[in-house]
Amino acid sequence: MTFDQIAALVVLVGVVGLMIHGKMRADVVALLGAAVLLVLGVVRPVEVQAAFASPAVIALAGLFV
Repeated sequence: MTFDQIAALVVLVGVVGLMIHGKMRADVVALLGAAVLLVLGVVRPVEVQAAFASPAVIALAGLFV
């Protein structure tokens, strides 16, 4: 496995763990996961922006309101 794959897997497990734990809000956890992947260089800023601009993500965010 490459570094990018390992980093993505670790961040995924961490995000799921934080969401299950419930101490932090889901939107903060999602942004934290995206920020970690961005800082590690696993994803590019354009990809992060495109992911949060997805209609599915916007619909899910609307459910939290």
